[in-house]
Amino acid sequence: MLREFVDLKPGDWVVQNGANSAAVIQIAAHRRLRTINFVRDRSSFSTLEKQLLDLGATHVLPLESLSDKSIRAKVKEITGDADIRLALNCVSGPTTSALVGLLGPEAHLVSYGAMSKQPLALPTSAFIFKGITAHGFMQNKWYRENGREKREALMRELTTLMAAGKLKEPPHEIHTFIDSGLDTLTQKIRLIMEVMAKGKFGKKVLLRFGHSA
Repeated sequence: MLREFVDLKPGDWVVQNGANSAAVIQIAAHRRLRTINFVRDRSSFSTLEKQLLDLGATHVLPLESLSDKSIRAKVKEITGDADIRLALNCVSGPTTSALVGLLGPEAHLVSYGAMSKQPLALPTSAFIFKGITAHGFMQNKWYRENGREKREALMRELTTLMAAGKLKEPPHEIHTFIDSGLDTLTQKIRLIMEVMAKGKFGKKVLLRFGHSA
């Protein structure tokens, strides 16, 4: 997504929501791109902010600040009034309209998710006056449409970053289920999903299933 839609150069800016996963942050930092990252506000915001800054984020802001009328002036101050040429969206809903408002002329919005479970809301003026281009992105579709050579080149690039310690997994918890009956398993998963829906974990959650020896 960082190179399919616009030719970004070192020093260019990228803005994104749903930035917790940190993959974009780390890859962008490796490419010397600067990022403004919006994440949902929480009691542990300062801890998350530090984690993302340590991974290479340029700035981390609460997603809720997108509804503040002063956000455009704040972002202009952050970027030195430089145009932002790429926005990555995995949240959708009304905040995406404000995200697009931060973009410069002829910029690109790439949507790859809808965590808010709301439609993508975009102002018509962004297309008329700024010439914004909106794209959808699905990883499986990219794999299907690109040959083996491109896929292997991408995997080599990512594994090289991982081996060099420049691409790390985000903070996460692993919940292991071993030989649980169906009813017990269903109940445990339901409880975990309810906690996740309330945003109380503060980190990624992985479910691992196995059998006892």
